[in-house]
Amino acid sequence: MMLFRGSAEILGGLIGICIQIEAGGSIHRTFGANAHTDCIAQVTFAVDVTLLGSSTSMSPTRGRKSRQIA
Repeated sequence: MMLFRGSAEILGGLIGICIQIEAGGSIHRTFGANAHTDCIAQVTFAVDVTLLGSSTSMSPTRGRKSRQIA
């Protein structure tokens, strides 16, 4: 799992933005007559905006994708 968190302030701190992205993945292999390999990726993204000391948070957005690669 990887985590990126970044923040920035503009206009002398009147506006602040914080972004957080969490990502991870896995590989699942099945052996036998129906052998195949699946790749699974998961991502969570969240944004927090502060304007003049009042915070507005966006609900975290989550996504998951699975693909057969072999």
